[in-house]
Amino acid sequence: MIAVPAEHAIWVQTQGTVEPVTRVSLMAQVGGKVEAVSEAFLEGRFFRKDDALLQLETADYDFAIARAAAQEAAAAQRLAEERGRNLQAKREWRDLGSNAANDLFLRKPQLYAAETALVAAQADVEAAKLALARTTLKAPFDGRLEKKLVDVGQFVAPGASLAQVYATDRVEVLLPISESQLALLALPLFETGIDTYPDVTLTARFGGERWQWQGQITRMQASIDRESRATFAIAEVNDPFSEGVQRRPPLTPGLFVEASIRG
Repeated sequence: MIAVPAEHAIWVQTQGTVEPVTRVSLMAQVGGKVEAVSEAFLEGRFFRKDDALLQLETADYDFAIARAAAQEAAAAQRLAEERGRNLQAKREWRDLGSNAANDLFLRKPQLYAAETALVAAQADVEAAKLALARTTLKAPFDGRLEKKLVDVGQFVAPGASLAQVYATDRVEVLLPISESQLALLALPLFETGIDTYPDVTLTARFGGERWQWQGQITRMQASIDRESRATFAIAEVNDPFSEGVQRRPPLTPGLFVEASIRG
């Protein structure tokens, strides 16, 4: 046989577990009793961005808005009165035939205090409205509810965890790369802003069949594992819950996959 030089793609084999790129805990920004939850507020349910997932009681916050509005009206009245006194003081000083007027006589400090008091009262109204709006827990992105932590009738305090969710736009897989494999791959070791990244084919067995998904290495983990001394590459797959032409199962977080990285 005569050896002939030719280009040949090298595929490096590794494996890992699927995880969401974005996973967050939803926290209560205000306190109150859970009044209602949506149909999407169940473990495993999907939701869209800005969907209302949970509703706290609003009565206390309605009262706070009413009180703040009353304070705003009172501040507006005091400002109107001070403006009237200021005009009256100017006329009186003008009748005295002098051009130099004392700020205190013209009630300028009182007028300024009334103006700032109105601004503060208006801010209190907006803060009360914001607190009312926060009684509705809205989805921060298109995603899936992974863990439900509260239910109807339960009282939650500000800062309490309500649920754990993850985004469904993309997932990632942490792939260990050995020292010998590292030399075969063009990985983004020095930066993450390069134009080309190695392609990855993920394979998993699900429902008695083997399925494949296409992804790319997008970045490297920030440190080398201290126990195995392996370097970890992070592969991302977009739209992991798409059925595709084969009506394949979703690339769900927690699924163990085998990976083939193109060298």
